[in-house]
Amino acid sequence: MKSVALIVTLSLAMLSACGSQPVEKRKYTLHPAALEAATPAAPTIELGRIDLAPYLGHEGIVVETADGEVINAKHNLWAEPLSYSIRRYLQVQVQQLTGEPVSTHSTRPGDVAYTIDVLIHQLHGTESGTVMMVASWRIGNSNTDEAAIEHEFVATEKLTADGYPALVQGHKLLLNALAEEIATAIGALPKPE
Repeated sequence: MKSVALIVTLSLAMLSACGSQPVEKRKYTLHPAALEAATPAAPTIELGRIDLAPYLGHEGIVVETADGEVINAKHNLWAEPLSYSIRRYLQVQVQQLTGEPVSTHSTRPGDVAYTIDVLIHQLHGTESGTVMMVASWRIGNSNTDEAAIEHEFVATEKLTADGYPALVQGHKLLLNALAEEIATAIGALPKPE
């Protein structure tokens, strides 16, 4: 009987030790798939403000669990601030799509003809297996600060697999769609002299 009690005690001790093991944290980035070499021409387009809704300012990847209720993942995190990742992602994508160099900061007033500003109201996964984005963007004339184009972007992307890697891929697909919309609008603008 003592041997059975000893086995049960050891089994319980091992189970409780396994339960106290820390869960490994995973970190994700939103880096574009291919970085193109910088174009030597002077940029005529600047990526200005990239503002995110306050709930996106946390390290954890956000998932909506019910209508209007969101959670920040504790173990699936962004590797860098989301505002930085989105800025870099859009810069590279818009530059590749337009073939025009896109600056993230101008050195002097008048250096660039157009400035792109983006406000992301929503960007998160859902329990139903989608990623959603709601954003406003504008392209302004850098010399007059008048809006040349203003637009609302609303889109969802159905995930092709379960898990956070698929959720991150869904974020990238939505950012690609946003970059394509902005690049198309840039193509319709008058070229600076």
